[in-house]
Amino acid sequence: MLKEERYDKILELLDEEMYTSAQNLANRLYVSMPTIRRDLAELDSRGLLIRSHGGAKRLNSEHILMPANHRKSISPNEKRRICKKAASLITEKSVIFIDASTTALNIAEYLTERSLVTVVTNSVKLALTLSTRGIKCYTTGGELQNNSYGFAGSYAEEMISKFNFDFMFFSSHGINDSGMIVDTTSPAENFLRQAVCRLSAKKVFLAVHTKFGQQAQFNLMPLDDVDIVITDKEPPEKMRDILKGKIIVA
Repeated sequence: MLKEERYDKILELLDEEMYTSAQNLANRLYVSMPTIRRDLAELDSRGLLIRSHGGAKRLNSEHILMPANHRKSISPNEKRRICKKAASLITEKSVIFIDASTTALNIAEYLTERSLVTVVTNSVKLALTLSTRGIKCYTTGGELQNNSYGFAGSYAEEMISKFNFDFMFFSSHGINDSGMIVDTTSPAENFLRQAVCRLSAKKVFLAVHTKFGQQAQFNLMPLDDVDIVITDKEPPEKMRDILKGKIIVA
């Protein structure tokens, strides 16, 4: 396993567990303790985790926005499976909004020229990908957010006000136990997604199973505002009531 692959796996494990020991990481990644200690030191220096005695713990989700390149590497297979299911909902000639989340970016894999859809997005990366696939795509423009490579702000909100969307596909940091979709992204990006929500016939939230029961700094919208939640595993029992009638397991 290459060094960067180990880093990604460590971050993925810490996304599921608040704390893990160095010995546990060494066992699960089949590497030596000195290697794990060096890995943890490097990730700590990058501000992606906190080293503690004998292991590492996740940074408080209320105070960190992980860079997009690292978020993209977490649970990639699960995200693709979720987005394949999401793309299957799209009907011909639909007008859809896809946000700048690293989860929703994977929808591009399942869209072709034959899809005959119009995509509006605030994601620079998604727009570039769709341009190579012959998909009609509009970008919102606006102020570019450094961590997400997504546009936001008043210019972006003005642009999306020109559309009525058949589908909105988006993700975030997670859903808390009270049924609130929460996030760590900039308020400007959340304001944009809230505006798109008001213009969309179907709102589809994309959530890897680790997003259930998460807390974060900002409230994005209540789960009641969402029509469908697509995930890769059944949600925890304590959340099944609030997700009832909305959940699709890919």
